[in-house]
Amino acid sequence: MTQKCKKSQKLIALESELLSVISQKTRLLIICLLQEGPKCLCELAPLMDEDTSTISRHLNLLKDKGVLATKKDGVRVKYWVRDKRVFKILDIVDEILQAEINEKAQILR
Repeated sequence: MTQKCKKSQKLIALESELLSVISQKTRLLIICLLQEGPKCLCELAPLMDEDTSTISRHLNLLKDKGVLATKKDGVRVKYWVRDKRVFKILDIVDEILQAEINEKAQILR
């Protein structure tokens, strides 16, 4: 007996797009750094091993896709994660990875 997915193709496409946007290494680091609170490019750049144009490109993509929000602060633009549930997604991924590491460690004992 075949069971069908109850999600629409449109919802699956949107989920795929969101996960694709946040799954890139540089963008994951940006999200992680913004967990501490809003930051501008000038605050993020020293914390990352990327040039500012690359960081800026990733910030703009995250903003365009709705993951980040911005506010002009004088000449600076502050970025923050729009929906804090993004952090929960990453916490769940961390839990899955930790469980896999523990499982593999048990096998090696």
